[in-house]
Amino acid sequence: METLSIKKAYLHESLHKHLALLDSCYGREFCGFFTGRFKNGADEEMDIQNFHWVDNIKPKTSHHVDYQMHPQQMMNVLANTKIMNPTSTLSPIAVHNHPHSRGIPSSIDIGEFQSGRGLNMPYFIFGGGDNIGHLWKWDRTNECFKEIEVEIIKD
Repeated sequence: METLSIKKAYLHESLHKHLALLDSCYGREFCGFFTGRFKNGADEEMDIQNFHWVDNIKPKTSHHVDYQMHPQQMMNVLANTKIMNPTSTLSPIAVHNHPHSRGIPSSIDIGEFQSGRGLNMPYFIFGGGDNIGHLWKWDRTNECFKEIEVEIIKD
């Protein structure tokens, strides 16, 4: 399984609305994971099925927006995916939001990957500024994020 080969994701409308609600109520960056399965046995199109909340343990400050996933909660989610369990059919996508801006990678997001600290999986960033989520994967060769197509599907 190579989640970075993903070319398109299908996101249920109810999950997208759930993220919009979290963004409007939480007051800071939230984080977690989507899990889903690839369609037709190929690692190119993923049906996103669930959102798993992970606590943001980064201290809240008034001048800096950032997140850090609770390590044990993060491992509990990943333990049920192909990343840590080869018999699983679930693949993960990291999720966080930008409460006051668009869902595009920030300089902090880019820095995490340039330094090698970013999770080796696609990132879904929900933008409170435009109320839309975008899916990104890190291109190691060109050291930049590339957007992946997301289709919102009716439940």
